[in-house]
Amino acid sequence: MGTGLSFRTQQRIRSITITTPPVLADKTIKEIRIIPKADARFFEIQYTYQVEAAQRNLNPTHALAIDFGIDNLMTAVSNRGESFLIDGKRLKSINHKRNTCLQSVKDKQHYGKKTTRRQAVLQRKRNNQVRDYMGKAAKQVVTYCIRNDIGSLIVGYNTTFQRSSDLGR
Repeated sequence: MGTGLSFRTQQRIRSITITTPPVLADKTIKEIRIIPKADARFFEIQYTYQVEAAQRNLNPTHALAIDFGIDNLMTAVSNRGESFLIDGKRLKSINHKRNTCLQSVKDKQHYGKKTTRRQAVLQRKRNNQVRDYMGKAAKQVVTYCIRNDIGSLIVGYNTTFQRSSDLGR
């Protein structure tokens, strides 16, 4: 039983200027994505740009096998007998229990199911740290392969990878 009237609220729309970062000044930008985060309280801007791919003629008979773990994020062994480890304890320490404390405070205050601003900040920080650490680990593997003329990369897969790890609930 409505009246059919609608009220229009005036919203002030401000213009936003997106400046290109100096590191992308000489690149050809293909796409700019604006992604709202935390209920559009802030935005993440992603740039997609074109780069010239350098074709490398690496030896396909040289191989590097990688096995993923928890305390050691990666254990890598080449078919020439060389090996290296990438520590996973740093990645484990990023997944600290701070959110549990914030969640218990939120539950005591009967805040509801929605995440708090502090939880959103903490989650964003954690995601950024994990993304940064994984990117650096991948870069280390690629650099090792290029430096040692390794053209084949073998990655282990184990279906029972986290069966005996204590990750809580």
